[in-house]
Amino acid sequence: METHQGATQLELKNTRIHAAVYAQVLVNIEAKVLNSRVFTYKIPDTLLGDVQVGTPVLIPFGRQPEVTGFVVNILDKCDSTFTIKEITDVLDDTPLFNARYYAFLQWVATYTATPITQVLTCALPANLIQKTKKLYRLSPKATLNSARSLPEKKILEFLKANPKPYTGKFIGQKLKLPKKILRDALQTLKKENLVLAENELTQSTQAKTQTWVCLSANADTQLTSRQKAITDYLKHYGDTPQSIVVEKLKTTHATLKKLAETGAISLEDRAVIRDPLQVYNTLQAKQFTLTPHQQQAADAVMNSLPGSEHLLFGITGSGKTEVYLDLCRQTLTQNKSALILVPEIALTSQIAQRFINHFGQENIALWHSNLSAGEKADTWRRLANGDLKILIAARSGIWAPLKNLGLIVIDEEHDGSYKQDSPAPRYDARTLSRELCQRTGSKLLIGSATPDIVTYHTAQKENRILNLPERYGGRELAKVTLVDMKKERANGQRGNISRALVEALKANIAAEEQAIVLMNRRGFYTSITCKLCDYVFVCPQCDVSLTVHKTQQTASCHYCGYASMLPKFCPQCAGNALSQTGVGIQRIEEELKQHLPDARIIRLDSDTSAKKDAHRQVLDTFRSHEADILLGTQMVAKGLDIPNVTLVGVIAADSTFNLPDFKSAERGFQLITQVAGRAGRGEKPGRVIIQAIEPEHPVICFAQQQDYTGFYQHELVTRESSGFPPFSQLVRFIVSSPDEKQGWQFMQATAEHLKLKITEACLEQSVTLLGPASCVIGKIQGRHRYHLLVKNASGPEGQALLSRFYTGITPPENIHFLIDVDTQTLL
Repeated sequence: METHQGATQLELKNTRIHAAVYAQVLVNIEAKVLNSRVFTYKIPDTLLGDVQVGTPVLIPFGRQPEVTGFVVNILDKCDSTFTIKEITDVLDDTPLFNARYYAFLQWVATYTATPITQVLTCALPANLIQKTKKLYRLSPKATLNSARSLPEKKILEFLKANPKPYTGKFIGQKLKLPKKILRDALQTLKKENLVLAENELTQSTQAKTQTWVCLSANADTQLTSRQKAITDYLKHYGDTPQSIVVEKLKTTHATLKKLAETGAISLEDRAVIRDPLQVYNTLQAKQFTLTPHQQQAADAVMNSLPGSEHLLFGITGSGKTEVYLDLCRQTLTQNKSALILVPEIALTSQIAQRFINHFGQENIALWHSNLSAGEKADTWRRLANGDLKILIAARSGIWAPLKNLGLIVIDEEHDGSYKQDSPAPRYDARTLSRELCQRTGSKLLIGSATPDIVTYHTAQKENRILNLPERYGGRELAKVTLVDMKKERANGQRGNISRALVEALKANIAAEEQAIVLMNRRGFYTSITCKLCDYVFVCPQCDVSLTVHKTQQTASCHYCGYASMLPKFCPQCAGNALSQTGVGIQRIEEELKQHLPDARIIRLDSDTSAKKDAHRQVLDTFRSHEADILLGTQMVAKGLDIPNVTLVGVIAADSTFNLPDFKSAERGFQLITQVAGRAGRGEKPGRVIIQAIEPEHPVICFAQQQDYTGFYQHELVTRESSGFPPFSQLVRFIVSSPDEKQGWQFMQATAEHLKLKITEACLEQSVTLLGPASCVIGKIQGRHRYHLLVKNASGPEGQALLSRFYTGITPPENIHFLIDVDTQTLL
């Protein structure tokens, strides 16, 4: 514990005990020098009862009269030789978290080696915790006779004469009121609803309100005919939104305000919930009966001990979602809540519809990055209040304040989007889920047809695998055909779509069936080169070639967002013989239109789904058969269940296998197998056509057979020989600097320093270093990048050493130094 001056208890001498109520406050300043310390403040009498763990407060700190902070503990007494400052104000009457939640955030901060303030910034909705000022305005209920003291009367007079909201500091300066007197008066007026308080920068996240017109007891007073028409309407229809009264009775807001002054009616602000589920319809749920394998899996989860984890390993189309639905039903009967994590926003909309059909909108909440600030704020409040029992979310849903959590489901757990690479904390939602289940006693079920290698390895060792070996309804897996694109080109096929795939698409459309085509590269062409001097157009800020986007007529960088008009001349030789090469999804779209001019083609990638709800609209269009072919990047490989899809085509299937990354083979296998599983999920059989330059590649052969176990055993041999996960924990240190030489020297010095620390801890045999070296993408946004990879085979002891080492380094101002625990990529 520390006082606001920064002295620790051990440093205090001749202490005296302050017998009052105190709060330990985490200051909302991301400064490394604070090192996540908390500071002690006195709670003034007027705020007693309002200040709890999780309450955002205004406090004086150092030379700053007002900064924001979060109460993390309440103390009955405080030992200090200093005069302790007081909390200035409460920013929100509703605490943003409780003690258990804060303990979880502290664990995350320790595990990821991230300051707790950064973890809070990540965990809580952004606009709920941004630095704000408290503004005060007059309540419609206030009269000058309401004041019981001279300061209160002065404040009411000032706010009546000045209708705009003002900060307490401004009011105090104008009225020349001392700080303590001003604060006490404002708190009293606020508690009696004579003064309304709001946060200056968070109107978008405050509860949205709507003005209602309500009939009063004095409705029969002397009224004009126009006023009587309003009261008669209210007698018949009851309380009504003001906008409807104005529209129906052709009246005005001014008329209603004047009528309210007579006492015949009152105008009341009522909360309106911003609900992202309003775009969904509640449809009749399809009844289902669990198969013996599904029932066995559901029983195993429900009968397991609190905090237990299981892997639901089922082939694509085996009915994992039915198991999730049944487990949620049982969880709700126990009066507990459930969290369903999914990897992509596009997948969220589909699984949300199924859950809405079974449980109704009143029990469901959505959480993902495309929600507005207001929607997030309202959803957060309803979850914290226990009004919503099931949350369907992308990875950030792990932070949601679900009450009485009983179940966490992680669908498609193999997906890389569960790991946040930037900014800090660089957390993995799967790791956090395991910790949260241990803390809450919740059951954890992770499901996938192609589990992460580490997940499967651990579950197999601990006998925690639940198998779904058959497709739901006895359907067969789709038949997979490989196409050798070398032979296609030797036989005169110039384009990027094989004759076999074109003919299959034509037959599919003729049969009124649908198809999915996967091309996992954005843009039209992937590079621009000069034929005369071989110059390659690269991003001026990054070491990557520019991608041509034909529809926008731009050359763009997919790492920093740089974009320019398509070049016409070479900057190196001034020639105009420029060549656009490589294949992106936009080019495949154009080729499909050339081969199938009458086909209805719709595209799903990050370019077409950038706007809010765009992904859902694309999928709804395809699901309702308003399009014949869904062309997409990896987004179309994740969990889509559309019965009329009978054909899947994969373009350039082997494009990901040769990346310099330890998980490239695993990602390639998962992508091909998952997208192949989208075909034949209805009554009709499915087929898959995979195009590759090297169709004999082992990964493609395993994917053709949809043989996860064979691939796992093959990959495990490689991982064990190289010491990569699951045989070690990977921790990556990354340095970036605008100065290439300085960045490299700092990275080298850091590596030498770490070697010394490892030796001192006698961990040389179990903690090994790779590097330092330049990153695969050596420059991004003008900063040169270097990394050091650490294989930690010593468990928590090694990780603790690496975390202490990282937090003990203070780099120069122009050098960014970061740590990525459990790194998932080396790019």
